[in-house]
Amino acid sequence: LSSGEETDYLLTYMECHPHFIIYYKPDIVIRHPLGKYEGFDSEIDKAYRYARGSGYILRKHKYCWLYKTTSLIRPCLGVLKRHIYGKNKLKLSKVYCKGKIEGFFFINNYYHIYGKYPN
Repeated sequence: LSSGEETDYLLTYMECHPHFIIYYKPDIVIRHPLGKYEGFDSEIDKAYRYARGSGYILRKHKYCWLYKTTSLIRPCLGVLKRHIYGKNKLKLSKVYCKGKIEGFFFINNYYHIYGKYPN
């Protein structure tokens, strides 16, 4: 997925075990690679893959319809805002919007057809 695996794992576990209690442990730290685009070709590639993963997680789990709708519309409004108020990071906004929509509507179908997630 390139993003959201830990969220997916936690939500899946919680859905399977509804009476499970989560405790906050501040001494447990999760670290990510320090490189700016570690494992990605560019900032654009990273934004696209992260958005696609978050779109998939949004679809897979039982979020309320308002949260899902807002999460899908907001990136599209970001593209519109960039068109109106300035082209700075317009491409980044476009790929984020594209990734979020693909993740929500198409990624699961791709996996079932091809047996793997798209690159």
